[in-house]
Amino acid sequence: MAPIEGLVLKSSGSFMKVRLCSGKVLHIPKVKKLAFGDKAWICFNYTDMSVREVLTDYEYHELDKDTEVELGPEFDPETGIVEGIALNGSVFLSD
Repeated sequence: MAPIEGLVLKSSGSFMKVRLCSGKVLHIPKVKKLAFGDKAWICFNYTDMSVREVLTDYEYHELDKDTEVELGPEFDPETGIVEGIALNGSVFLSD
């Protein structure tokens, strides 16, 4: 599920008003210190039609940095050998 981009229109009391990029306006509980004009990313749960989480712009972009791509074993084109994994003296080659 991808967060939906929004812009804070009003942040006072225990609620804030966020306009989504689609044009819809949400009244959600104030869970972060966001002010007028701040970008917010809304994680919406479509099953029970509720806001699951609100991310600041900084938190949203930090999530992108944390994802690491796990690389498979390396293939040596000169020898045609797939790099294996050594476990207790045994080598297991991947497909």
